[in-house]
Amino acid sequence: MEFKINVKGGEMIHINGFQIKTKRPIKAGDRIPVILVGLSSMLSIETEAGSRVANTAAPLPWLINHKEDLDANARSGAIDIWRLAKKHVGK
Repeated sequence: MEFKINVKGGEMIHINGFQIKTKRPIKAGDRIPVILVGLSSMLSIETEAGSRVANTAAPLPWLINHKEDLDANARSGAIDIWRLAKKHVGK
């Protein structure tokens, strides 16, 4: 995913029907590797802590991008799918 705008760390923005939450600052031109879940969610491959290996029982991506009309269950489900993908990458 390539960003065309700057986004501050810890900020949530709404753009083109998507809600984007980030724990890190992003500069225009930054390319973030993501896992696409359906056509409604894009989640950074890396966890909040920046580790490529999940060190906690319930890790979260540092970048979360969901369609704004996605309900809470679907958002939670996308993160569950992200965790499963992270667990099985490289196996």
